[in-house]
Amino acid sequence: MTIRTKIIVFQLFFVGLLLMLAGVVYLAVQRADRFTERVQHAHRQLVTITALSLHANQYSEQIAEMLLFGEEGRADLEEARRQVERSFQALEGIIRSEGDRLSGAQRAEELEELRVVAEMRAIDARMHETALELLELQMQGRGDEARRRYRAEIEDDLDNRLQELVDLAIADERGEVERIESETDALAREMTVIVGSALLLGLLVGIGAVALLSRALSRPIARLAEGAAAIGGGRLDHRIAVEGRDELALLSDHFNRMVEQLQRQRRELLEQQALLSEKVGERTAELADANRRLEDANRRLKDLDRLRMLFLADVSHELRTPLTVLRGEAEVTLRSQANTPEDYRETLVRIVEQAQGMSRLVDDLLFLTRTEADSIRFQMRPVVLQDVLAEAVDEAQVLAEAHGRRLERRLADQPLVVQADGQRLKQTMLIAIDNALKYSHAGTEVTVALHAAGEDAVATIRNQGDPVPPEDLPYVFDRFYRGRQDQLKTGGSGLGLSIARWIVEKHGGRIALASGPDGITRLEIRLKLAA
Repeated sequence: MTIRTKIIVFQLFFVGLLLMLAGVVYLAVQRADRFTERVQHAHRQLVTITALSLHANQYSEQIAEMLLFGEEGRADLEEARRQVERSFQALEGIIRSEGDRLSGAQRAEELEELRVVAEMRAIDARMHETALELLELQMQGRGDEARRRYRAEIEDDLDNRLQELVDLAIADERGEVERIESETDALAREMTVIVGSALLLGLLVGIGAVALLSRALSRPIARLAEGAAAIGGGRLDHRIAVEGRDELALLSDHFNRMVEQLQRQRRELLEQQALLSEKVGERTAELADANRRLEDANRRLKDLDRLRMLFLADVSHELRTPLTVLRGEAEVTLRSQANTPEDYRETLVRIVEQAQGMSRLVDDLLFLTRTEADSIRFQMRPVVLQDVLAEAVDEAQVLAEAHGRRLERRLADQPLVVQADGQRLKQTMLIAIDNALKYSHAGTEVTVALHAAGEDAVATIRNQGDPVPPEDLPYVFDRFYRGRQDQLKTGGSGLGLSIARWIVEKHGGRIALASGPDGITRLEIRLKLAA
């Protein structure tokens, strides 16, 4: 909460306090007004009852005068009767108007007063009827009887009963006036206590609010002053406690950030100083390591030269063997004097075979050289693998017949399409089939299969022969590597599977060879199916 908001809240609090006090005073005035109205009503009712008593006495006197003077007093009797009736109506109106504003026990008291007034009316009505009867007897000449009945029925009975009710009503009203005045005095004392308590409470709350506001302002200012003194003394680790969200809290937060920045800058300067010292040490160490790095470079160059010499030795060995055969065949044929045309033909056939082997080796070496230079380009397009394998199997049938093996195909019925270079894939398949034919037993069957496995197309070349030793399996795809099986055979350069692996990996696929003790060897090629 901001300081401005706190001040506004403080002002609103005091406005609310003043409104509360005004409300208390207003309620006190309202209650005092109600008591004043009740006192005034009681006074009016008392005056009206007194007037009623007076008019009732006058009416009784007019009845007596009528009995003395006869018909001459009739007009005065009627006027006195009307005065009594007006007094009754005024009294009933006052009682009803007061009862409409009251409720509960007070309303019941007003209803009781109406009942008393009704009883007075009944006595007055009886008195009026008796007066008319007495007037009739007077007119009949029975004045003595009329006067006797007046004294017995009106003067000694009805008039006394009416006066008793009037006196009772007057006493009740006087008691009510006294009670209301007592309640008014109590209300005044109560209102004095309430207003005084409200003023005292407002004063205490106001003092508390002022103290809280003062504390909310003075504490942050004191913390800021303490923090400024600490920073001035060089204690950059000092931080000011941030409480709330007012302007002083924001100022404290900015102050802490400024101190953090100063501390960070000092720490960076110390770090730079340490870094410079460390750099000097590193440069010294680098100079010491320079000789070791030169020695390592020389050693790597020697290793590369040794690998180059081994590669040249392997290539020379692979080329020297067919050249030796070619030379031997030619020399033997030339030394013999009894060669027939058939002998020359056989010699030339063997020479051609050795030349073809040398040509294949040179082609493989050229291919590997181009792979090292990454100069081989692929013509990628959707290719149906069944077509590629079918062509490879058809071309390999001649090799199978030459080796005395059977070549079988088991291809999936559903076309399996991959994004590939068809000629390079066929080259890979021919290498795999040629290896399977060379290393399988005579009379056995080499199976070429193709099926789908999830999102991959899997081509499998399976043959039965001597198992590949476990120690040779990790190296079968290395260049010029030939295991114990190759040592017993001729014509292999150890480059075919290396070329096949390179082609498959360039297509984003995988190639693997597995061989069991039962002599079953499986070469598996996995390629991603096209979307």
